Order: sequence, then C-alpha cells, then structure tokens
Amino acid sequence: MSEQTIDISGQRFIIQVYPMAKAIWIAVGEHLGEQLRTRGQTATQAVMAWRRAAEFKADPGPEFRS
Repeated sequence: MSEQTIDISGQRFIIQVYPMAKAIWIAVGEHLGEQLRTRGQTATQAVMAWRRAAEFKADPGPEFRS
C-alpha cells in the first residue's frame, strides 16, 4: 500500500492506494468527513478517479445545489 498526497483547492488530503486484483487498484481517503473509495485499472487511474470524486463533492455544480 502506498500513500499519495492530493491537493484540492489548497487543501491536502492523504489517500492510500493499493492493488485489489491483477488489474484493479483502489484509492481510499477521507474528504469532507466522508470516506471516498475509487478504483482504476492502474494506480494512477485510481488516484485520478479519487481526485475527480473529491472535486465533485466539493462543488457538485448548479444542478445539485438547493
């Protein structure tokens, strides 16, 4: 398991990245008090998916705001 530091809007998040199967990597970390878990075919893809999920949670867009 390796750790990655992700910077989103000036905030740093530490996530763990590890292989789940031959071609499945998992990235997991806490963001805004909730645990986010994503996957990808490579470690890089899993980290990028985690970043996208965290950015979406931080700003879901006008159609999701009340």
